[in-house]
Amino acid sequence: MNQELHLFIIWEKARVNEREMMRDLKSKFEIVDLCEVTWSEKHFSRNLTRFYGEKLPKGSHKERHCGTGPFLVIVVRDLAPNYSNRKTSKNRDISVNTNVFDLKEMFRRLSGGGHKIHATNDIKEFKHDIALLFGIESENYFIDDSIISTAVRKLECDLIGADGWNNIVEFFYVLNHTIDYIVMRNFECLPHKYNMESHGDIDLLVSDYNECVFVTNAERVFKSKRRVHNKVNIGGEDVLFDFRFVGDEYYDKLWEEKLLATKVFSEYGYYRPENEAYFYSLLYHGMVHKPFLSLDYQERLIELGNNIGINKLVASDFDGGRVYNILSGFLMCNSFIYSEPYDLTVYFNEKFVGKTRISRMRRTIVEVKNVLRPFKNPIRLLKDIVLWIREFILRIIT
Repeated sequence: MNQELHLFIIWEKARVNEREMMRDLKSKFEIVDLCEVTWSEKHFSRNLTRFYGEKLPKGSHKERHCGTGPFLVIVVRDLAPNYSNRKTSKNRDISVNTNVFDLKEMFRRLSGGGHKIHATNDIKEFKHDIALLFGIESENYFIDDSIISTAVRKLECDLIGADGWNNIVEFFYVLNHTIDYIVMRNFECLPHKYNMESHGDIDLLVSDYNECVFVTNAERVFKSKRRVHNKVNIGGEDVLFDFRFVGDEYYDKLWEEKLLATKVFSEYGYYRPENEAYFYSLLYHGMVHKPFLSLDYQERLIELGNNIGINKLVASDFDGGRVYNILSGFLMCNSFIYSEPYDLTVYFNEKFVGKTRISRMRRTIVEVKNVLRPFKNPIRLLKDIVLWIREFILRIIT
């Protein structure tokens, strides 16, 4: 098996045993980097939350247990990785690098038990952790046989993105190393332009919604748990995102999983759907999630269709049965279905999918909105009332 990079973190309250731990690490691995990191008091609890992917408020047991002072990050190279199943602290039986895992467990016992020692279970977790800790600079670790520093270097910085992202390139670099995602559509202008005037926001499909929120340091725009609209500070301004996730029925769950499984990496630094998946997912979005298909979507779909062998697609097809047959045939061949989105604010075109696929809850909410819509514009409502009274009086006197 090829050599692997891993990291250990000795949190502040375990550093009393640091010398003994370092002796064991040097005997088992090649030391690549030693870095004493200090997180700010302002962001410490949020850093911990984002790093571990679980809500850890200020003063949490985890924070008190590990300490909030400087901690030591040790990046090591395992020249002979060995994988086997181990039971984790979350009681899950998973495949891990046992060289790293078993030493972590020994260090935890040495430090009095608990979780004052962190270590990565596999290369995927290493990429996640190192990207959050050091951002784009972590790319230096992946240079063959690199050794950053054998002396302890000191760094005062929070997790990348704690005070916003410097730019969209940095943002996507970290996403590429931490979560499973695609930019679903309208990505042609990225990374040079990312404020979508015509389409509003950047649409991601992710495997895990909460993980994406933590990694991106996003903030919900709406309180409703059904809404996935978030804002992320990039380059000093708020950029809007929709974080669609596997299981939200934005697309059929099986299709969402396949979209992620077949994703391709763009030369511009982000993941996107492969061409056929892009055509059908965009066609579905335009016909099912919209009351009508915009002209720019029609033009893009005609071009994408030609690229994957769906020839002679013309604008009139989007008003007739051909597009329905093309999309429904694709869904049927893949055992996908038209699925009603969990987010009730997403339009679900009953004229296209059929009334029987609309739930009672969605139908009720739409009807209530239609009743309340005039009250959002009192002046318009007043004009309508005056007009109604005028027409009523005219009917009486004539």
